This record gives sequence, C-alpha cells and structure tokens, in this order.
Amino acid sequence: MKNKTIFTLIITLIVVFSSCTNDDGLVDSSENAITFQTFNHNGQNREYLFYKPDNLPANSPLVVVMHGYAESPTKYFNDIGFNQIADTAKFAVCYPKAIDLTWDPFSFNSTDLGFVKALTQELQVQHSLNPNKTFATGFSMGGAMSNLLALDENSIFTAVAPVAGYVAKDVWDAKNPQNPIPVFLIHGSDDQVVSIDGYKGGPSVDTLANYYATLNNCTTTNTSQFTTNTNATYHENGTNDSEVWYYRITGHGHVFPGDTDPKAMPYDNSDFNGAEEIWRFFSNVLIGFKPEIAYFAYTKP
Repeated sequence: MKNKTIFTLIITLIVVFSSCTNDDGLVDSSENAITFQTFNHNGQNREYLFYKPDNLPANSPLVVVMHGYAESPTKYFNDIGFNQIADTAKFAVCYPKAIDLTWDPFSFNSTDLGFVKALTQELQVQHSLNPNKTFATGFSMGGAMSNLLALDENSIFTAVAPVAGYVAKDVWDAKNPQNPIPVFLIHGSDDQVVSIDGYKGGPSVDTLANYYATLNNCTTTNTSQFTTNTNATYHENGTNDSEVWYYRITGHGHVFPGDTDPKAMPYDNSDFNGAEEIWRFFSNVLIGFKPEIAYFAYTKP
C-alpha cells in the first residue's frame, strides 16, 4: 500500500500532460457503438472495452492492452492504434479497466492479476480466440501489470510487452515464473515517472531484460540502432525460439511511443509507432522468429 501511494503521488505531480477521457460510448471504424462491458470477478463487476474486427476468423489472436495510472481505457482505444492494426492483421483487442483507474501490480496476490487472467480466459471462450495466441501489453502501471503476468506462473499469456513499466521490489523478490516467455521491453532514458534505473528498489530495465533472457535460455545477443534515438537489443535463440527485445529510447519521456494525444507528443522522442512494433514482436512470436514465414503482417494503409 505504501508503494502504491507513493507511485500515485509521483505520477499525479509529474504527468501533468496526461488527461482522462470520458468513459462514453465509442465508435469504431464500422460505426458500431462500442460501450464498456462488464465481467463479474470475485463478486465485483469489472469493466472493459473489447474490439473485434468484422469477420474475425475463429482461433485468432487476442491482445490485452492495460492503461496507465489515472488513464481510461478509452484513451488507448482511441489514441494508440491497436484497433487499426487489428483490422488488417486480424486479432481482437481487450482494454480492461482498473478500479479507480489504478492497477495493483505490487503483489502476486493482486486482485487485478486474477481479474485480467480470468477475463482473458472468458474472452477466449466467448469469442473463439486462440489461447496459444494471447498477448498482453500496457503502459506505466499497465506495463507493471504486464511484467506481473510474465513473472507469475505465466501459463495464460504467450508473450508480453511492457512499455515504461516496472517491477515492484516485493514482486521481484518473490518471483518464480514456471515457463519461458517472450518479452518486449520499451523504455525512455528520460522517463521521470518510472525511471529506467528501476522503481523503489525494483530492478532496472537493463536488469529485467537480462533476467528475461536468462529465463528464456537465450544464447545470443545482438544490438542495432533501430531509429536515430532508439537502441535495440535482441536476445535470441531461446527455448522454443523465445526472444527478448529491449528498445531503449534516448531522450524519451513517460509516454507511449506514437501516442497521438497532442499533450503527449512533446515528450515522445521515439521515431516509431509503439503499437506497430509491439504487434511486429507478437507476430514474430507466432512464427518462431523466422522472417521467411509470412504471418499476420501489418501493412500500413
């Protein structure tokens, strides 16, 4: 609770450019009204948004996108771009909502951890989605939730992509993942909310990337300059072709790369679209990181 309170105060003071959009009905590309749906977990009705492209085939992938602290899922539905990618690449997207817009990524006993896992399994059944093609990503506190899912027994999610996320010290000390899991980490060097050097005694992002590479038994590491400001590290040849990608963005603040919100743009030094890169990673997971195999490629309109 202490860590959660401190984190809340830090973000409230620093992320002055963030805004919470109203939880109104939304309109997708097909002009069908999209409203919050409910899922009862442990006797409590929890809310989420769900996007399913027209004529989505059975056994398609599912991507779970978790918002940051004090942000609404509507922001990610509207501003980040996963729905547009889903229309072309053919996957469903779920945007779960935290209670009071605040996740609890500070313990493996977190109610939010159980909620996200249970909701994911319900959507797999309800919409005939493939449990072996199920992914999670999130920003800030949502990124911390992505890490929590990876460091849990991690049998539900195929891969995760935390953006500007962290791992709480208590979680780091108690971690005991049972399975390798591909991970894509994205973080800015100038993030003043969630430091790239670690949050409140938790691991730095560099340490986290190396831990995941060891968990996946990766045997080779390559680096490249992905964009002018982004240094990419690829840990490769892991168990079941698992890989760990890490994009370190020089001069980048606490924003999701490619966020179209005008208030976020001054802090974005990424030179790439985060949603596109995350889907490129997830789609590579599905083909075992074999570039000669075509799979669900996202083609810009």
